[in-house]
Amino acid sequence: MKISCIAGFLIFLMIRLPGLADSHFSDRAGIGFRGSYWHQRSHNAVVSVRTTDVFDNHVDVGGIGGWLSFFSGAGENGLIVFSLGGIAHVEVVEEGLFDEHVDVQVVSPFLIGYQHIIFSDRNTSAFLPYVSAGVGPYIMTHVETIQYSFMDDETLVRNKVKPGAYLGTGGYFLFTYWLAFHGEMRYHLVNFNPDNTFSGFEVGFGFAFSWRR
Repeated sequence: MKISCIAGFLIFLMIRLPGLADSHFSDRAGIGFRGSYWHQRSHNAVVSVRTTDVFDNHVDVGGIGGWLSFFSGAGENGLIVFSLGGIAHVEVVEEGLFDEHVDVQVVSPFLIGYQHIIFSDRNTSAFLPYVSAGVGPYIMTHVETIQYSFMDDETLVRNKVKPGAYLGTGGYFLFTYWLAFHGEMRYHLVNFNPDNTFSGFEVGFGFAFSWRR
């Protein structure tokens, strides 16, 4: 009963809040923040912890990150979006009292994309679904620290840049004229290769703030 009431209330809001979208985003600009999980080919778990004894531990945390986006209206049905992201994977292996291996991989995409609002001409609800696509460089940073003993360690830093693209879908649920809940799912094609270690699906949720230009 409670679930039915909540679902009914959400549907009521989506239908009975016309005008919040101002029909189009053509005269809007704004900024958005989104936390996300990126499912990479080489890492299946968000958090994995394995312990064999007191001094032998393996901790694996991956795919967690976030995005900062800037958008501006493009015509009556879409938005041009600049996205800056950061997704990290951290692996820590402890063997013995002092032996430790820390492996950190960070992917930082700088992307420009387009979001096409679906049915914007006929949509008078507070929910605006869209499809999206974009391209840009994916900057990959790999930091590896190996501690051999209490006084002996080594740190290696490697960087590389790969081109890539994404396809996605998502939507905005507008609470007011300037605030919206935002969710999006993307498939990232790093180096335009589906077999790349970092290619995969990413899903995230956050908020967007907009104003008239």
